[in-house]
Amino acid sequence: MTDPLRVTPEVQKITRELRHEIHQNPEIGTDLPATQASVLKSINGLESLEVSTGTRQSSIVAVLRSPRSNPDAPVILLRADMDALPVEEKVEIGYASRIQGLMHACGHDVHTAGLVGAAHLLHANRRELKCDVVFMFQPAEEEYVGAKWMIEDGVLRSAGRPISAAFGVHVFSGTLEPRTWYIRPGTVMAGCDEVRIVIRGIGAMVPSHIKPLTQYLWLVKSDWASTPSLQENSDLLNQL
Repeated sequence: MTDPLRVTPEVQKITRELRHEIHQNPEIGTDLPATQASVLKSINGLESLEVSTGTRQSSIVAVLRSPRSNPDAPVILLRADMDALPVEEKVEIGYASRIQGLMHACGHDVHTAGLVGAAHLLHANRRELKCDVVFMFQPAEEEYVGAKWMIEDGVLRSAGRPISAAFGVHVFSGTLEPRTWYIRPGTVMAGCDEVRIVIRGIGAMVPSHIKPLTQYLWLVKSDWASTPSLQENSDLLNQL
């Protein structure tokens, strides 16, 4: 295998131009037709890729099979999210968003372009691979349904056998030094969920009553996730 970490000028150009194109034309949610078209155009020349697109969202799955692979070989999934955010871009750069009220504020344009670059690099070295690779281009990361729908539609079986390991990256602009990677086993970034808390008051004579406002203030001021229950904190409640 040629040095897989060496990004050729051609791949640099493809990656940079795609990132700028996606950044200028941000899309949100599950319907990303322009982004999908840009990605498909960028991988169109990679003849060994088996490419499919989603039916209920603008997802893309591309499978790269190594000539050295076999039915027992591992399958590695590489994933990138493609959607933008409903944020107005106010930075004056040559590739700023052309869509009012939308921008790639979370770096998904970088993730997508990077995954296309990885596809080009691995495709060029496919004869040396000992595994098959699945490239997963996911819409609607910000709306939480993109990955769920792709899993339901079979991305984890797209190579004909189960995924052995999955990898994704996220840029941290201004947090880490350039060309620095942070990695650890297991999960790194938090998942998203919603929690609904109902605080009910009890009208009674002091001290047996419960004041909803006091309970709410306790939640705001305290680390409620790692503290004993509200009713066990009568001293704290009395101080509010």
